[in-house]
Order: sequence, then C-alpha cells, then structure tokens
Amino acid sequence: MSFVDPEASAFGDLAKKVWYWPVIRGVLAIILGILAFAAPLTTVVTIAIVVGIWFIIDGIVAIVDAIRQRGSGGMAFHIIVGIVDLVFGLLLLFWPGKTLLVFVYLAGIWAIVLGVLEIIASIRSRKQNSGWIWGLAVGAIAIIFGIVVAVHPGFSLVTMTWIIGIFAVVFGIFWIIFGFMIRSAGKKASAGQLP
Repeated sequence: MSFVDPEASAFGDLAKKVWYWPVIRGVLAIILGILAFAAPLTTVVTIAIVVGIWFIIDGIVAIVDAIRQRGSGGMAFHIIVGIVDLVFGLLLLFWPGKTLLVFVYLAGIWAIVLGVLEIIASIRSRKQNSGWIWGLAVGAIAIIFGIVVAVHPGFSLVTMTWIIGIFAVVFGIFWIIFGFMIRSAGKKASAGQLP
C-alpha cells in the first residue's frame, strides 16, 4: 500500500486549477508585443488606450490567479501586482491625451513597481514554487526596463512602442514557461514524485 502525501496531493490539485492563468497572461503579453512590432502606433492616445486595456486585463487575470492560489506563498503580493496593473491601465485609459513624456514616466514607474513586487513575491514563494526563479527574472527585467525608460525619456513614439513590444514578448514567454512549470510540478506532486 503506497502512502500519499496530503501536501503533495493538495499542491497537485491546486496546480491543475491554476497553471493556465500564467499561460493566459503570457499569451496576452505576446499578442501585445506582436501588435507593437507589426503596427507601431502613431499617437500617444492610441498607444495609451491599447496598453491601458492590456494592463487592465492583465491586472484582472493576476488578481483572479492570486485568489485561486490562496493559501500559497505570495498571494497578497500577487494581488498588489494585479491592483497596480489595474490602476496603471485605468490611468492610461482616462488620461491618454497627455504628452509622451508623461506616458514614458508612467511606464517606467509601473515597470519598476511591478518588478519589485514580482521579486518580493517570488522570493517569498520559493519554498512552495519550484519555478520562483522565473518570477525573479521577470521582476529584474521589469526593473531594468523601468530604469532605462526613466534615464532616457526622450525616445520616439515608435522606439517606445518597440521597447514595450520587446518587454511584453519577453514577459509573455516567461509567464508561459512558468505556467507549464506549475503544470509539470503539479503532475509530479499528484504522482508522488516530489520530495
């Protein structure tokens, strides 16, 4: 008779329910990135609306994902990340007519805040989550992006769009990998293969 670890079994069940949320976030981010490369936006208003909608969707997905993972490490931080995304998205939707400089600084501030929160959440959940290093990497990339934007705010609109596109694609790839890592870890946990 084989012994089933209740913690491993619970993790396996949770992983089955949540692994696709990071994948959804990743796919949405990659779509935004592809759009940024395929059709560089010509006005601050347009880019603000498109990016604002994406941040609102990503924020909602992040909050839902965090709530579905309640009881695991870092839930509060993931909810904060989702709220930051929502607030930033709403600011862009309802304040789109401002200058490129304001938008650039908002993007930089958002990226730095998101990066710091992502790193904190990843470090806090490292014992429960074998893929925590991916969250750490996403956080570091977000901070670097935010610093670059803050130091060089005079980018042209097209260049800024491409930078957002690169960031969105990299962010999306990390989230997709992270989602499949959760799925794999959940299958191993269900099969009793995790230590």
